[in-house]
Amino acid sequence: MKISLQISALLLLFFLISTTAFSQETRTDSSAKVYDLNDFKFRYQRYKALEFDYRMDGNVNTNKFNDSFTENLRSRNSDFNLNANLTGRSFENSERLQRIQSFQVLVTTMSQQQKIPNTSTNFNRTNASAQIPYLGYENTSRKYNENKFLLLDYGGNFSIDTYNRPQTSSNNVTQNEGNQTSLNLGIGVGFGRGRIENVSDAVTSYFILRDLQRNGVIEKITTSQLENLADGIVKTRNDRYIGDNRFRYVDQITRLDSVCRANGIIAANPVELFTVLYDNFIFTSYFRETGKRHTLSLNVNNSYSRFKENDSDPFQFGFITVGPTYEYVSAIQKSMFLQRKTTVTASVGGLFYYLPSDEIREFTNQYEPSLQGSLNISHGYVCQPNTRMIIDLNAFMTTSSLNNDKFRNINTSIGLQLNSNYFFARRFSIFLNANAFQNFRNERFSNSFEGSDSRNNNFQFNFNSGLTYAFY
Repeated sequence: MKISLQISALLLLFFLISTTAFSQETRTDSSAKVYDLNDFKFRYQRYKALEFDYRMDGNVNTNKFNDSFTENLRSRNSDFNLNANLTGRSFENSERLQRIQSFQVLVTTMSQQQKIPNTSTNFNRTNASAQIPYLGYENTSRKYNENKFLLLDYGGNFSIDTYNRPQTSSNNVTQNEGNQTSLNLGIGVGFGRGRIENVSDAVTSYFILRDLQRNGVIEKITTSQLENLADGIVKTRNDRYIGDNRFRYVDQITRLDSVCRANGIIAANPVELFTVLYDNFIFTSYFRETGKRHTLSLNVNNSYSRFKENDSDPFQFGFITVGPTYEYVSAIQKSMFLQRKTTVTASVGGLFYYLPSDEIREFTNQYEPSLQGSLNISHGYVCQPNTRMIIDLNAFMTTSSLNNDKFRNINTSIGLQLNSNYFFARRFSIFLNANAFQNFRNERFSNSFEGSDSRNNNFQFNFNSGLTYAFY
């Protein structure tokens, strides 16, 4: 426990130091004098994106045994994994409507093989394979009347996990086949006050003008130039949103070039202007935002799972959760290069099982109707020195509880998360993600026969990097 407290203290200290460092706005930052991003309200934005991630890995490990009992016996372990992920997103913003939609299609295959020798001429051999298709969709819409809105949020996901593990041991073969199906559906309705504005195009406009200023095309950056160029970027993205394949990137850059010329931004070498526009506009894939928003909603969620192995009867269970959720979001642009954001989400509700059978419930405490609650807090910064690079660092705390007459569970996590992305080419980027967090878990089981307490805490550090290819 002492070690856990020390780790948690170090995480909090690191977060406080990061907060202090990021919150120091540079006095020489001329962007704050040119335009305040928190005033950007261009409510006619429409974006979309489609990305495909592909990862493949494997390994082979062989060993040779020699001792007083065996000679030249070999073991061999190998595995091969493939992950293909297709993700789509769209964002619409107008005076009356804000809508965010997303979908995901994920396929993961795994193949493992293990050969272990024994003291006889036979050997043990185990094969395992799995294919996991995952489908997900989410739609969040806010219909505005001035600064107030009505919320409709719905979506769900579906997945199938199958495996096949034939095992051979001393000429005996055991075939283990199984599959698990999961379905989750949810809907939320509510109301709120406030609005989060997307200021990404104004940031892109500034980076374009800054590069033109460095190249001597313009002497200084003016507010009218930044606003007019941002307006041109928004309208260009809107036309690309329609999906007309004839509206190529060269046509989009040509339109932005016309906007520059209309605002007196004319380069002696037209290629120089075209290159600056192309480099900054194409690499824009970030989401910068400002504003405050309060939301109160009533959410209903349904979860269902079914598991079956070999010829056994399938085991299935399902439950429904109903309850209110409150969310607060505050985002502030400290400058063109720095964003601060805080999010607080709290929910409480009832959890009711309609599966499994009454016989299983009789011997399993967790399947009683329960009261659940959760609290999630995050606070962090986005640092963006240019359009090619973005660094997102935030601290978070999550806690959740589940209680009924026979079972109590409380889970808490506190930690730091880092996400970064760097673009090499127009459609090719590399990303780096890392997070470190401390988990605390407290459980209690009780019934007419026995009662027990369980406490556990552990520290985790996760790290991953990869490549992304964007279709558009």
